[in-house]
Amino acid sequence: MSGRHIFYVGADPERYKTEIAAIRECFASLDKSKRWKVVLEPYVKRRSKGQDGLVRIWDGKIADFTGDDQASVHDYLVKKFCPVKHVTIAGDEVEVQSTKYLNTQEMSDYMTRMEAWAATTLHFTLPPAENK
Repeated sequence: MSGRHIFYVGADPERYKTEIAAIRECFASLDKSKRWKVVLEPYVKRRSKGQDGLVRIWDGKIADFTGDDQASVHDYLVKKFCPVKHVTIAGDEVEVQSTKYLNTQEMSDYMTRMEAWAATTLHFTLPPAENK
């Protein structure tokens, strides 16, 4: 076995049994001559489509208000407010800033900072979010 394997184990008893069996099978097939890293962490849902859509709307509203293009507004706000994430490919780690790496809570925090910035810096009120 090689590569990365992700298993989602939840509260559903049938799915739990299936996932645990898959994990056991995965462990049994490991190359015993290699070291392996196992990480267990709580599942956190990625940003929602609703959040992503609202950010795009807000980018457009700010662009209309400032006279800038929407892509530049988005890039500016990401650089200003989006947390840095680390991405590793083939052992090489780089820092990235992108909303695509945010979970729902991080996206909500990003949107709150974006909304506050628009209100305080631009004196512009963004349309309200149903649920950030």
